[in-house]
Amino acid sequence: MFTKLDDSITGYSLVISESCHGTTATWENDQTIIDSSNKAWKVHANGFTVNNDWRIGDASLLLYWNQTVYRQNYDDPPKWWKWINSTWVSTNDPRPSLNSTVTPRYTLPPSTGRYESLSHKRILYTVNH
Repeated sequence: MFTKLDDSITGYSLVISESCHGTTATWENDQTIIDSSNKAWKVHANGFTVNNDWRIGDASLLLYWNQTVYRQNYDDPPKWWKWINSTWVSTNDPRPSLNSTVTPRYTLPPSTGRYESLSHKRILYTVNH
């Protein structure tokens, strides 16, 4: 975990920024998710923490998607939960499946190329004439 530094100690400050859309955390990858309210979420081998406080419930994966924290547990098949209004609500994996169709959000005229924003990935296609 991290510790917030006091500005008066060294003149430096710790800047904590929100995690990117699609960030995942497992105990194997040792990642921390920072949500939009600057809470730090981390998975451990025997549970998970939020700002160093242990939470009840298992988690094999934490996912930050559209400014919401999701938790996948160890059930078979795994179940998904999302953190809404300080409680876990049962849900599905929010990520699109590999078989789903993604519609481009932005399109430029074919003469200049085509730009698509697919969730957190940006792709520029150029058209050769």
